[in-house]
Amino acid sequence: MGSPYNTCELETPFSLPEREWQDLYSVNENNSICAFVYWDIIENNPGFRVLIYNKETNKFTESEHLEGCCKSLNWSKKGFIWEAYPEGTGIISEKT
Repeated sequence: MGSPYNTCELETPFSLPEREWQDLYSVNENNSICAFVYWDIIENNPGFRVLIYNKETNKFTESEHLEGCCKSLNWSKKGFIWEAYPEGTGIISEKT
């Protein structure tokens, strides 16, 4: 049985660092801030990080290592809400 979590290649109008990108992303309501998920596996334990890009400032913000497998990423007024398997949720903002 295969994994429901995938990797992908991203094509963006701005340059992204090389990572094992997951096929999840989210943008804010006016498309000025976007977030991308990438794998951050440590000693064969699944984890991920979220990279946030602000088009207005042309700056990146990276989250800390998060345990589990990210299964969703959505924008809210407070920041990007992530949900991970087996159990975990949180909010990541540009100030992370």
